[in-house]
Amino acid sequence: MERTGNANIHGTTKKVPAEVFAMEKEHLKPIPILINQPEDSLIGQVRKDNTIIYQSSRYTVPLGTYHPGRQVILKEKEETIEIIDEKTGELLARHRLCVEKGRLIANNNHRRDRSQGIDRMRTQALVALSETEFARLLSRRH
Repeated sequence: MERTGNANIHGTTKKVPAEVFAMEKEHLKPIPILINQPEDSLIGQVRKDNTIIYQSSRYTVPLGTYHPGRQVILKEKEETIEIIDEKTGELLARHRLCVEKGRLIANNNHRRDRSQGIDRMRTQALVALSETEFARLLSRRH
């Protein structure tokens, strides 16, 4: 609040930011302390795109992890970040920490539906491509 602009009248609101903050400060509440949270961890929110934000970068979790309000425990260990289900304690993901901000750190396994096996998916692709010779060649390459 010490910056020069906070003492000036704001062009849109026609109010002085420092004065507005002084009024709002009366209504601020402290952040609740989480009882079951380990000391060396944080709580994160799973976003709709199955990512969490940690130190200004996005880290993926497996497809289908998102549910409204779902929270995870974020635990930094050496050069990695562990993402743990808050209720079950299950390790959902582990990523190398990114030193750059604003990056997406993704695990390729997080983007596919793992309930279907690769063989089944390959068969579905062959059927979709009408089992042409080209489709059979593609399926043998992998």
